[in-house]
Amino acid sequence: MRFILSRHLAHFNAVYDAGSLRAAASEVGLSQAALSKSLQQFEHLAGLQLFDRTTKGLMPTAWAHVLRQRARVLARELDITQWELDAVTHRLKGHLKVCVGPVWNEAFLPEILPAFLRLQPGIRVNVSVGSCADALNQIREGSLDIYLGVLPTTMDDELLQALPMLDMSLGFFARESHPVLRKRALTLQDMREYPWIGFSLNDRLVQLIDHDMGLNGEHAPGLELSVPTASALGEVVVHGDHLAVVSDAMAPVLAAKGVVRVPLQDVFSRYSTGMVCRGSLLEFAPAREFRDVCQRVVSPRAPA
Repeated sequence: MRFILSRHLAHFNAVYDAGSLRAAASEVGLSQAALSKSLQQFEHLAGLQLFDRTTKGLMPTAWAHVLRQRARVLARELDITQWELDAVTHRLKGHLKVCVGPVWNEAFLPEILPAFLRLQPGIRVNVSVGSCADALNQIREGSLDIYLGVLPTTMDDELLQALPMLDMSLGFFARESHPVLRKRALTLQDMREYPWIGFSLNDRLVQLIDHDMGLNGEHAPGLELSVPTASALGEVVVHGDHLAVVSDAMAPVLAAKGVVRVPLQDVFSRYSTGMVCRGSLLEFAPAREFRDVCQRVVSPRAPA
């Protein structure tokens, strides 16, 4: 049944996107007659007319527009259902698609992945690094399963579930011999005397800086440089006078590169990070196990 539905969804998507049977048949490698038959079978199974047959070709109905928006998610849910069926016969295999923000990628993922794969050796994990906004859109479309990173301040999509795991705070970091560390009474004005660097792919970083600096009566100068990795950030900070504005969770990673936190307290407020996924994904045992591993890894870093 899963094979039939998956095939029909793929054929429906091709016809909808191509706008004609001829173009869609070429894309999926079927004859027009075979594709037309598959489409009719799908309409019969769905109990809906997905296309109006006109002299100008196939015209999507209102039901087709709704179905197309959810087609990728439906196909993904069918994949997960198949994995669960395989689990009953101890043949569990699958593929989780995960996107992580830059801090989670550097501070936690190196510990999360091996721990999860020891528990679920049959699951393949594909990881990308990206922003929260892009990741949530991909989860809605069904092209992504899980996002780990800064959580959105609000999320009104009932299909998605946000799981807070660790509160973080931004801080200033500098090389061990940086002039700013020789000052005894540091102020925000001292920080403004040097250029700032932070992570790219963090769509809330600038918002957090602007918001918290404003609360302190200061105008944020902004990031002079944004980089995607801790390695690049560390190289710039160690060999210059840039101040890194990054999460406190990065302290152990940066300390190994000779970069330490500037002792300026209570500048930035705390913000929530964790996991976002479709609520239905957590019915899949490996997804729950992935969630649990993430919580075990980050819990020791939670503020007392």
